[in-house]
Amino acid sequence: MEKSSSLRPVITKLVNLLDSIALCIAAGLVLLLIAHILLRVFFGAPILGTHDIVSLFTVVLVSFALPRCTFEKDHIAIDLLVDSFPRRLQKSVDGLISFISLVMFAIFTFHFFKYSYSKYLGHDASMTLNMLLYPFVFVMALGFLLLSLVLLFQLIEQIKD
Repeated sequence: MEKSSSLRPVITKLVNLLDSIALCIAAGLVLLLIAHILLRVFFGAPILGTHDIVSLFTVVLVSFALPRCTFEKDHIAIDLLVDSFPRRLQKSVDGLISFISLVMFAIFTFHFFKYSYSKYLGHDASMTLNMLLYPFVFVMALGFLLLSLVLLFQLIEQIKD
């Protein structure tokens, strides 16, 4: 069995795990927002820090959902122009776009890890709840790391075709 095909189950499990976590976060945020609205309307006592919680966990949600979207190729692709190209040129353009995406997200990942470390050193926290920011940035960097691995895996598969 080739290396890239043996990596598929591992990547699939990681992508599914992060996607499941993102789904739980989304459900939790919906429940939090409903409770916040109901408490504010009926009792005049909203949940303090809802904005902080929703903002920080939305970052985690998006960074955990992106690898699944990329892995399943559920993202939007504009093929109108490329579809008119010969098949060989289409594959070349797809490979180039995959390579550029990989490089771009690898750079993002590196900088998110650096940013997380700077937040750690600075003890930066959210405004209302005073929650430390570095764990959220670090988790976001992990999501982008998996996204970069998915892009690398897809690029390797494109090169083999």
